[in-house]
Amino acid sequence: MDKDTELNEFGINAAKSGGIFLSSNVISSILILAMSVFVARYLQPADFGLYTIVVAFSTFLSMGGNFGIGTAFRKYIPENKKSDVLGNMIASGYLISIAISATITIIAIAISPYIAATLYRNAALTLPLIIASITFLLSVMLNLNIAALVALKKSKKTAYSIIGYSSMEMVAAIVLVYLGFGVLGAIAGIAIGTFIGLLVSFASLFEDLELKTFKATKKMIGKLTSFSIPVVISYVFQNGIINFGILFLGIYASSFVLGNFGAAFRLGRFIEVLLASSTIVLLPTFAEAITNGFSKDIGLIYNKSVYYTFLLILPIVAYISATSVQISKLFFTSSYILTPFYLSFIVIGSTINIVGTYAGILLLGYGKAKDFMKYQLIGIIVEILLLAYLVPQHTALGLLVAIFAIGPVLMGVLYTIVLRKDLSIRIEYGRIGKLVIAAVISGFIILEAGGYINSAVFSLLKSSYLALIAVIVANIIIMAFLYPLFAAVLGAVRDRDLKFIKGVSGRIKITEKPINLIIRYTKLFIR
Repeated sequence: MDKDTELNEFGINAAKSGGIFLSSNVISSILILAMSVFVARYLQPADFGLYTIVVAFSTFLSMGGNFGIGTAFRKYIPENKKSDVLGNMIASGYLISIAISATITIIAIAISPYIAATLYRNAALTLPLIIASITFLLSVMLNLNIAALVALKKSKKTAYSIIGYSSMEMVAAIVLVYLGFGVLGAIAGIAIGTFIGLLVSFASLFEDLELKTFKATKKMIGKLTSFSIPVVISYVFQNGIINFGILFLGIYASSFVLGNFGAAFRLGRFIEVLLASSTIVLLPTFAEAITNGFSKDIGLIYNKSVYYTFLLILPIVAYISATSVQISKLFFTSSYILTPFYLSFIVIGSTINIVGTYAGILLLGYGKAKDFMKYQLIGIIVEILLLAYLVPQHTALGLLVAIFAIGPVLMGVLYTIVLRKDLSIRIEYGRIGKLVIAAVISGFIILEAGGYINSAVFSLLKSSYLALIAVIVANIIIMAFLYPLFAAVLGAVRDRDLKFIKGVSGRIKITEKPINLIIRYTKLFIR
């Protein structure tokens, strides 16, 4: 097998694993979104604002993820899958994560009454905050299990674990809220689903896993810690900044504004989940590529990763932005009048962040954890200063500008310079720009079409509900026809790109037929 064929096969296999993982996260995000929609509609904006505070508190505790251990697993397990030290690595990772997360949980439970009564002047938030603290501990272990499953390339078991816990969260939260437990019921439902997911993921991880030893060792703890400390410092600031922003916003904004922002953030998480899923898969892919002798091709692998992510994400972003009003009204009712604007801002900003995020993952793949920490901290410091200045004056808009506009652009520019200087990698912005143009044109067309469709259906049936559904469904169909057409005509998609996509879809049977149909349609417009 020649080098090009070997590299292509490596890419297809990596994309297959990523596709399965990504699909499970898409399903998971849809289930969690369904839960959020029910809770938002049932509680109304003011109470949903309180729910947003509690969720942000739990997520704020989780800003360190699993303290860099999951990242270390995804870096080192692909390099040691058949090694005698694998069991020691997993055991040591669990010991570190449990010790730190248990300590944080105890502290969080102790300060929950103070946060509820003093910061938010609502003592009824105390119990939900305590349950959110416990949920944090459960989620750390769940995400560590999933990281290990990804690193071991147990794609199907990873998918079952993710979909399983999301399903239980949705069912438990909806039932408890419906029974009248309000915000407390919603948070308790999340805790129940996370606990069940934890049990399922444990069973999935250790089934058929032959370990010669399973013991935490001082040497392995040192190795994992030396890699994870810079990572966790970076992740603490990176993941904590948005949740800190929401908690900070809660001090200055009304519950109504906070509820609208919370609704938009729940919807916008769909894009966030897609990107987070990609980064989780990319780290072991980059590490394996470097280990297996593809280091000279790492620039190509990076640019391909960025390109195919934009190819997938951009039509979704354009669709959501153009249909944000209808989506918001259908899911959260017309009471959430600010949600469409917030939603568009969030999904566009999250997409801009792709370049910087992937560059950071590439640095981790090379083991440059300290460099990764340094560049992340630069961006976070700027965002914190912006939050401190903008949020008191402009509330939600200030948060959006700081986190979803200036921050992503700054990191993109910074990492463009870093990749060129340190790794001699030039980011191929030309093709990405063509994809952006194709998405923007398609978005403007369906924005205009949505108004005509809404008017026509409403005039015919006198039902605003059916008119909203008609616009949402019709715009999906229109986007499916327009985006491939413009992408092909502008030269953003070429035959070899379609060949690669076809190779990936052929390994994932559930996507093979629809993807091949889109490929044949796109080929009609390639010059």
